[in-house]
Amino acid sequence: MELDELKRTAANNEALRRAADSADAQALAARFDGRRAEAALKAGDTAALEALLRQVLATPEGRRLADTVKHAVDRNG
Repeated sequence: MELDELKRTAANNEALRRAADSADAQALAARFDGRRAEAALKAGDTAALEALLRQVLATPEGRRLADTVKHAVDRNG
């Protein structure tokens, strides 16, 4: 792996870590039951995962968090 790629990866990881620790992420964690997502992942239930993602993105916090992650990844390449 080249040095530039390592730097981008580190920057993405840090940006994602900050997003996960944000007030928006904490509000979403309190609002949604993570066990549903875990069960859907284990079962390979993409319809349930899509429904959960739609619910998350329907909230102001979910939209802000998705936007934060998108910008961080776009900025870091």
